[in-house]
Amino acid sequence: MLMIIVSAAAAAHAFMFARWLIKNGNKPGALVTYLIAAACIALPVYRYIKAQ
Repeated sequence: MLMIIVSAAAAAHAFMFARWLIKNGNKPGALVTYLIAAACIALPVYRYIKAQ
């Protein structure tokens, strides 16, 4: 459960960075950052669900 909380904090930081990238005209970089942040959240949740 702790890993999910840590991952959510890292993903929140990545989402803020992606928004900054969009504001500065780097849409492809923001898209990749959004995908990495989504994986950062999804993989620990999947592992937590699969382990039970």
